Amino acid sequence: MSLIFFTLVSVAIPTTWLFADLKRSPALRRTLGIIAMLWLLLMACLFGLVSGYEANWYFTSTTKDLLQISTEQIEAGNTDAVFQAWKHLDEKLHPTYENRANYRALVDSTIEEMKKGR
Repeated sequence: MSLIFFTLVSVAIPTTWLFADLKRSPALRRTLGIIAMLWLLLMACLFGLVSGYEANWYFTSTTKDLLQISTEQIEAGNTDAVFQAWKHLDEKLHPTYENRANYRALVDSTIEEMKKGR
């Protein structure tokens, strides 16, 4: 519901500004222009915040899974399997700022590798 609201308002404000630019007084045009710019700035800031939270969740939940299975395997005495799996993960993981470097898939394959090494 709120996503639809924000989308409609994000479209309505600049559209209203455009129509006011064609037919209304300069004061109204300036006011609507300022409101439109502030609204779109607010939306960009909110998008940045939400993206950051989503990335934090993605990496922390994946790393928690990896640490949990590693701890279980070490407690079970399978330190060699854990070491080998971590070594393979280190070889396959190439961090980048451009994307997530297939982190979830690499961690999932490492978890499976540890489970098979039991």
